[in-house]
Amino acid sequence: MEPSLNHMEKLESTLYFQFPGLDTAEVLKDITINLSRKTGRIRGVFDRDSNIQLFSLRTNDGRYLPTFTGALRIHDSGYTGMRVVMEDEASPFIAKGKSAFCKHIVSAGKEIIVGSEVLVYDIGGNLLAVGTAQQPGYAMEELQSGLAVRVKHSVEKST
Repeated sequence: MEPSLNHMEKLESTLYFQFPGLDTAEVLKDITINLSRKTGRIRGVFDRDSNIQLFSLRTNDGRYLPTFTGALRIHDSGYTGMRVVMEDEASPFIAKGKSAFCKHIVSAGKEIIVGSEVLVYDIGGNLLAVGTAQQPGYAMEELQSGLAVRVKHSVEKST
Protein backbone atom coordinates (compact mmCIF):
# COMPACT_ATOMS: atom_id res chain seq x y z
CA MET A 1 0.00 0.00 0.00
CA GLU A 2 1.02 3.61 -0.43
CA PRO A 3 2.37 5.14 2.80
CA SER A 4 0.29 7.85 4.44
CA LEU A 5 1.82 11.11 5.65
CA ASN A 6 1.88 9.69 9.18
CA HIS A 7 3.70 6.55 8.00
CA MET A 8 6.24 8.63 6.08
CA GLU A 9 6.95 10.79 9.12
CA LYS A 10 7.47 7.69 11.25
CA LEU A 11 9.82 6.13 8.68
CA GLU A 12 11.77 9.34 8.16
CA SER A 13 12.25 10.04 11.86
CA THR A 14 13.30 6.46 12.65
CA LEU A 15 15.76 6.27 9.75
CA TYR A 16 17.17 9.70 10.61
CA PHE A 17 17.68 8.50 14.19
CA GLN A 18 19.47 5.38 12.96
CA PHE A 19 21.50 7.15 10.29
CA PRO A 20 22.10 10.76 11.46
CA GLY A 21 22.33 13.18 8.55
CA LEU A 22 20.65 10.82 6.06
CA ASP A 23 18.65 12.38 3.23
CA THR A 24 15.51 10.40 4.04
CA ALA A 25 13.47 11.97 1.24
CA GLU A 26 15.93 10.56 -1.30
CA VAL A 27 16.03 7.10 0.29
CA LEU A 28 12.26 6.82 0.74
CA LYS A 29 11.09 8.01 -2.67
CA ASP A 30 8.92 5.62 -4.71
CA ILE A 31 8.14 3.16 -1.93
CA THR A 32 5.26 1.02 -0.77
CA ILE A 33 4.76 -0.47 2.68
CA ASN A 34 2.99 -3.39 4.27
CA LEU A 35 1.43 -3.20 7.70
CA SER A 36 0.98 -5.73 10.47
CA ARG A 37 -2.66 -6.83 10.69
CA LYS A 38 -2.48 -7.08 14.48
CA THR A 39 -0.62 -3.91 15.43
CA GLY A 40 -0.91 -1.68 12.36
CA ARG A 41 2.85 -1.04 12.45
CA ILE A 42 4.95 -0.87 9.32
CA ARG A 43 6.47 -4.34 8.81
CA GLY A 44 8.30 -3.80 5.54
CA VAL A 45 9.29 -1.09 3.07
CA PHE A 46 9.44 -2.02 -0.62
CA ASP A 47 10.51 -0.42 -3.89
CA ARG A 48 7.36 0.60 -5.77
CA ASP A 49 8.54 -0.52 -9.23
CA SER A 50 10.37 -3.79 -8.53
CA ASN A 51 8.63 -4.74 -5.24
CA ILE A 52 12.07 -5.57 -3.74
CA GLN A 53 12.23 -5.18 0.04
CA LEU A 54 14.33 -2.23 1.22
CA PHE A 55 13.78 -2.28 5.01
CA SER A 56 12.18 -4.58 7.56
CA LEU A 57 11.11 -3.79 11.11
CA ARG A 58 13.11 -5.19 14.02
CA THR A 59 10.28 -5.67 16.48
CA ASN A 60 12.26 -5.64 19.73
CA ASP A 61 13.42 -2.02 19.32
CA GLY A 62 11.38 -0.55 16.44
CA ARG A 63 14.33 0.07 14.14
CA TYR A 64 14.30 -0.58 10.42
CA LEU A 65 16.92 -3.00 9.10
CA PRO A 66 18.13 -2.29 5.58
CA THR A 67 18.47 -5.10 3.09
CA PHE A 68 21.37 -4.83 0.66
CA THR A 69 19.10 -2.99 -1.79
CA GLY A 70 18.09 -0.59 0.99
CA ALA A 71 21.76 -0.09 1.86
CA LEU A 72 22.44 0.72 -1.80
CA ARG A 73 19.77 3.42 -1.63
CA ILE A 74 21.42 4.85 1.47
CA HIS A 75 24.83 4.73 -0.25
CA ASP A 76 23.46 6.32 -3.46
CA SER A 77 21.97 9.19 -1.46
CA GLY A 78 25.51 10.32 -0.60
CA TYR A 79 25.38 9.29 3.06
CA THR A 80 28.85 8.85 4.58
CA GLY A 81 28.09 7.98 8.21
CA MET A 82 27.86 4.59 9.95
CA ARG A 83 30.68 3.38 7.71
CA VAL A 84 33.16 0.57 8.29
CA VAL A 85 36.04 0.20 5.82
CA MET A 86 37.71 -3.21 5.43
CA GLU A 87 41.18 -4.22 4.24
CA ASP A 88 41.44 -5.55 0.69
CA GLU A 89 42.33 -9.07 1.86
CA ALA A 90 39.09 -9.38 3.87
CA SER A 91 36.77 -7.76 1.31
CA PRO A 92 36.01 -10.91 -0.74
CA PHE A 93 34.89 -12.74 2.39
CA ILE A 94 32.68 -9.86 3.52
CA ALA A 95 31.13 -9.72 0.03
CA LYS A 96 30.16 -13.38 0.43
CA GLY A 97 28.37 -12.64 3.70
CA LYS A 98 31.04 -13.57 6.25
CA SER A 99 31.37 -11.55 9.44
CA ALA A 100 33.86 -8.68 9.71
CA PHE A 101 36.59 -8.94 12.36
CA CYS A 102 38.36 -6.09 14.11
CA LYS A 103 41.84 -6.94 12.87
CA HIS A 104 40.74 -6.27 9.25
CA ILE A 105 39.17 -2.85 9.92
CA VAL A 106 40.88 0.12 8.26
CA SER A 107 38.50 2.72 9.67
CA ALA A 108 35.15 2.95 11.41
CA GLY A 109 32.85 5.83 12.18
CA LYS A 110 33.17 7.23 15.70
CA GLU A 111 29.37 7.52 15.92
CA ILE A 112 28.92 3.72 15.69
CA ILE A 113 27.59 2.09 18.86
CA VAL A 114 26.93 -1.56 19.62
CA GLY A 115 23.74 -2.74 17.93
CA SER A 116 23.61 -0.04 15.27
CA GLU A 117 23.25 -0.91 11.61
CA VAL A 118 26.41 -0.16 9.63
CA LEU A 119 27.45 -0.15 5.98
CA VAL A 120 30.62 -2.12 5.20
CA TYR A 121 32.88 -0.88 2.39
CA ASP A 122 36.16 -1.88 0.78
CA ILE A 123 39.05 0.59 0.53
CA GLY A 124 37.86 1.64 -2.94
CA GLY A 125 34.51 2.84 -1.56
CA ASN A 126 32.43 -0.06 -2.91
CA LEU A 127 29.54 -1.20 -0.73
CA LEU A 128 30.15 -4.81 0.33
CA ALA A 129 27.54 -5.50 3.00
CA VAL A 130 25.24 -4.24 5.70
CA GLY A 131 25.20 -5.60 9.22
CA THR A 132 24.99 -4.99 12.95
CA ALA A 133 27.92 -3.51 14.89
CA GLN A 134 29.21 -5.76 17.66
CA GLN A 135 31.76 -3.21 18.91
CA PRO A 136 31.72 0.60 19.15
CA GLY A 137 33.43 2.37 16.24
CA TYR A 138 36.49 3.51 18.19
CA ALA A 139 37.09 -0.05 19.47
CA MET A 140 36.81 -1.60 16.00
CA GLU A 141 39.94 0.28 14.95
CA GLU A 142 41.89 -0.37 18.15
CA LEU A 143 41.13 -4.02 18.85
CA GLN A 144 43.13 -6.72 17.10
CA SER A 145 40.71 -9.55 17.83
CA GLY A 146 37.00 -10.07 18.06
CA LEU A 147 33.91 -9.66 15.95
CA ALA A 148 33.29 -6.13 14.65
CA VAL A 149 30.23 -6.50 12.38
CA ARG A 150 27.78 -9.37 12.05
CA VAL A 151 26.92 -9.22 8.35
CA LYS A 152 23.26 -9.72 7.42
CA HIS A 153 23.10 -8.86 3.72
CA SER A 154 25.98 -8.73 1.28
CA VAL A 155 26.58 -8.02 -2.38
CA GLU A 156 26.89 -11.68 -3.40
CA LYS A 157 24.01 -12.89 -1.23
CA SER A 158 21.66 -10.29 -2.69
CA THR A 159 22.06 -11.37 -6.29
